[in-house]
Amino acid sequence: MTYAFRLCASREPDQFEMQKLMELLDDQKKYFDGRTSAAVYVTATDPNRMPEDIDLHKVAPWTMVARVLLNMDETITKE
Repeated sequence: MTYAFRLCASREPDQFEMQKLMELLDDQKKYFDGRTSAAVYVTATDPNRMPEDIDLHKVAPWTMVARVLLNMDETITKE
């Protein structure tokens, strides 16, 4: 999580930011557990050609975290 945040914001996350991101990840893991169609929708670019060796239930929560990180004002406007 720290590495992803650093790539987007060019700095380390503070304790509050890290806590919120970890909470988001945990919430998303709970949401996508057992929701295969939602996981496919979020992660797969072509539902007809699904990767066989990837658990989309594990990838989908990280995809949502990545979307949040990439949409932060700090990411979009960093100098």
